[in-house]
Amino acid sequence: MVSANVSGRDLGSVIKEVRDRVKSVKLSSGYYVELGGQFQAQEKATQTLIIAGLAAFAVISVLLYFAVMQEYELTKRQVEAALAYATDLVKQTEVVPLGA
Repeated sequence: MVSANVSGRDLGSVIKEVRDRVKSVKLSSGYYVELGGQFQAQEKATQTLIIAGLAAFAVISVLLYFAVMQEYELTKRQVEAALAYATDLVKQTEVVPLGA
C-alpha cells in the first residue's frame, strides 16, 4: 500500500498522472493497482451528481410537456368556442342586399 497527500495541485490531475505512469509498470501475477480514498469518494459524488442532474432534467422535461399540452388544449377549446360563437352570429345576421 502506498499513500500520498496532494498539495498545490488538484486531485484529478494527480490521479490522471498516477494512472498514466502506472500503465507502464509491469506487475507480477496476482498484483493490481487500486486507487482509493478521497479520490474514490470524489468520483462517487460526481457520478451521483450526474445521475441526479439527468433525473432532474427528465422530470422538468415531463412537467414542461404536460404544462404546454394543457395550455394547447385550453387554447384549442377557446378558439373552437370563439369560432362556434362567430358562426352562430353569422347565422343570426340578416343579409340585406346593397341598394335596397
